[in-house]
Amino acid sequence: MPLRRTEVKSFALSSGMQSITIPNAFIGLVPARLIMGMVSNTAYNGDFSNNPFNFKHYDLSYLCLLDGNRMIPSKPYQPKFDTSNSYSRCYMSLFTDLGRYHKDQDINISYSEYKDGYTLLAIDLTPDLSADGMHDSSYEIRIWLWIFALVRHYRNG
Repeated sequence: MPLRRTEVKSFALSSGMQSITIPNAFIGLVPARLIMGMVSNTAYNGDFSNNPFNFKHYDLSYLCLLDGNRMIPSKPYQPKFDTSNSYSRCYMSLFTDLGRYHKDQDINISYSEYKDGYTLLAIDLTPDLSADGMHDSSYEIRIWLWIFALVRHYRNG
C-alpha cells in the first residue's frame, strides 16, 4: 500500500469565545479524512507539566465542515459530554471513518475513556466514504470548520 501524504494543521482558539468559525481551514486538494482533536495551548506549546496528547472535549456541542453548501457530515456532530454521556456518534466515527468498523481491528479507546482525554473526531471526506481504500480526490474545495464550546474550559486551560 502506498504511503499517503499526512499534514498536521493547528488553529488557535481565543479564550472567551463560545463559537469559532475557521474559514478556509483547507484550500486545495481535499484530504481523504480529517482527524480533529483539541489540546490546551500550554500543552501544545511544550509545557512539560501538561500532556500534549490529552485531547479534551471542552464541552464541544456542535461540529460540522462545509464544502460550499454541502455539510459534512450531513447531520452535524452534536455531542453532550455532561452526565447524559450522549457522544456515541462521535466515538463511533473513529471506527467508521478510520475504516475499523466491522473489522477485527480495535482503536484501544473505550467509550468511557473517550471523553477523558481521548476525544478525537474522525471525518471521512471522500465522496464514497472509502477513505480507508485507495481513493484520491483530485478536485479542490474549501472547508469551513465551526466549533461551539463553553467558555469556562478555555479560561482554565
